Amino acid sequence: MLLSENGVGLDIALAAYPFEIEALDRSTPWPLGTGVTLRTCSAEHLIVYKLVAARPQDLIDVDGVVRRQGARLDVALIRRWGREFAELKEDPDLLRPFENSWREAQN
Repeated sequence: MLLSENGVGLDIALAAYPFEIEALDRSTPWPLGTGVTLRTCSAEHLIVYKLVAARPQDLIDVDGVVRRQGARLDVALIRRWGREFAELKEDPDLLRPFENSWREAQN
């Protein structure tokens, strides 16, 4: 596992599929200092990555991102990719954690 200077684990992905290419195209630079910049994915793509992984902490993270980003989220993008991955994984409930968080955030 790759770790940051302060010991935080870093996930790195190389783009090969349309989702990943889109995630890179929509990524934004995050300056780390000393002339190093890291590109980070959008909140929408992060949500989809976490829904696909579906580990307990990932689903907690989905809720946190939804609450933090709120109406700024491109919900159509999340649903479009979520449906595609749900079909690929044969998991009709893949989007459920997002939809639950989204519904709660709207109240």
